[in-house]
Amino acid sequence: ITDICSVSTDDSCHGCPETFVFRSSSPALELLPQMNEFRLQGVLTDISLRCGAAEFRCHRVVLAACCPYFRAMFAHGFREGLEDSVRLGSVSARTLASLLDFAYTGEVSISEENVGELLQAASMLHFREVEGACCSFLERRLSPQNCLSLMALADTFGCPGLCARARAMALSRFREVAESGAALALTGEELARYLEDDQLCADEETVFQTIVAWVRHDPGSRLQHLERLFMKVRLEYVDPQFLAVFVARDQLVRASPPCRARADNAVAKLTSPQYHQRHNNRHNSEPPRHCFLREHLVVLGGRADGARTTRSVLLLETAMLEERPLTSWLSLPKLPGRYRQPSAATLHGAVYVTGGIRVGPGASLGAPCTDVHRYSPRAAAWKPAPPLLAPRYGHQSVAVGSRLYVLGGVGGGGGASGEAALLSVERYESTEGEWRWAAPMPVAVGQPAVAAVQGRVYVIGGEELRSKTPARIIQIYNTECDAWFRLETRMVKNISAPAVVVDDKIIVIGGYTRRVLSYDPASNRFSRLADLRERRAHHAACVLDGRVLVSGGRAITPTPSVVDSDSLELYDPAVDTWAPAGRLPYRLFHHSCVTL
Repeated sequence: ITDICSVSTDDSCHGCPETFVFRSSSPALELLPQMNEFRLQGVLTDISLRCGAAEFRCHRVVLAACCPYFRAMFAHGFREGLEDSVRLGSVSARTLASLLDFAYTGEVSISEENVGELLQAASMLHFREVEGACCSFLERRLSPQNCLSLMALADTFGCPGLCARARAMALSRFREVAESGAALALTGEELARYLEDDQLCADEETVFQTIVAWVRHDPGSRLQHLERLFMKVRLEYVDPQFLAVFVARDQLVRASPPCRARADNAVAKLTSPQYHQRHNNRHNSEPPRHCFLREHLVVLGGRADGARTTRSVLLLETAMLEERPLTSWLSLPKLPGRYRQPSAATLHGAVYVTGGIRVGPGASLGAPCTDVHRYSPRAAAWKPAPPLLAPRYGHQSVAVGSRLYVLGGVGGGGGASGEAALLSVERYESTEGEWRWAAPMPVAVGQPAVAAVQGRVYVIGGEELRSKTPARIIQIYNTECDAWFRLETRMVKNISAPAVVVDDKIIVIGGYTRRVLSYDPASNRFSRLADLRERRAHHAACVLDGRVLVSGGRAITPTPSVVDSDSLELYDPAVDTWAPAGRLPYRLFHHSCVTL
């Protein structure tokens, strides 16, 4: 147990004293100082406790009063109770001396060197307070590296509190447990119980890697558990490229017909239209683990406080939406560079930021770029991703199934004179990690509202770039057929308005107006929703917990004048109302807003 404590690297242990002195608060302690003096002087002692060559003279009444074990021995006619001495063969002299000191003084010193022996002896002799103090000592030294060992120890000695806290740490910090190698000592049954627990806080890639490492640690005896353990991996939530490259091609998986069939079937689903429709609308066949059920709002980049292009990335947990005003903004790692009018979207739990105009030292003035950056919450870092096929800014992006689509925008050769509106569409194949061309849009529009429903991408409205007037069309892309068609409509006149999807209906929000429209693709009908509280453009919106949050943008006042905004508005579809929801840390427009 000394070894277990010594591997604790948890920050919570820093500053813990090497020795912990526990003091009882029992009223009986008022009599004990004199009894202890009698013990040390050998006065009125009536029993000897022996262990090894050591002998301790004590008082039966004191031992019986503080310890149920000795009470039963001395008061219920056991043979040992009638003798002058009792031998305790399984307790060391040092440990017995500590327990006797506790019996007479109510104090015991616990350290990493003695806690193991002390816990074992206290458990055997029923010194419950000492046992509890030992468990408390160990709880403060819990870490991902030792929690499994301490849980086994707690289970052996019947310490339910320590056992529960050790298991909770193993579940909440399973990735660190796995990286430490501690999980390799688990039995197949124990590992299966962890992996099937909804409270396990680990991504599915970690779950798979843990299983493979555990089996390969002793393949002779553990291969028989592979099929059962592999069923605990929730393949729908594995990164598509990881699934196709590492899971489906793993030698252990290929060697097991049931595992191979399940992996191949999961990869095949990634390219099916049904998968695209279901994943785009979050109708998964199996639930995610509970630690991933919390939604977070992420606000990225934009032009802050006037004209400054910011690299900041803000985070807000959905639960904070109940606060008025919102004040609990956190900061994520900053964007790798300053980009004007890039686009952002989420794909398989990661954020992709594409294109834009680089701003700052070393950037070509006014030139759009092909940069793509990916933020992984698991790594808590931005990393470069495969670049776009064409430089662009002011474009839109949306995820459909395992693919990320980038649509339109403005491209050119660097400088306003070389810019041109783009019809081109690119799609990122996440299973292969590469971009491919998709069918181009019928009409080039600027700043349209874009959303995806049931495997189709809807480009609503926008600006006719030649006439600088609203484009009153809906362009619809069928991802299964790689084909576009268009609908003419007088209902849309939005420019610089975001769109979100709620219950398979597309909500187009503002765009130099307070008007909010709901479009039902199934019936091809529009309906009016409650107006925004103020006219907005260049704002951002996303869905959090079934409600729509609109952030920042440029507000058009009644004067009229244009004012950069830091305000938030929250729309509740259940009651068709907008309400103020606090403020951003600064005024912001041309930013992106996504849900993780």
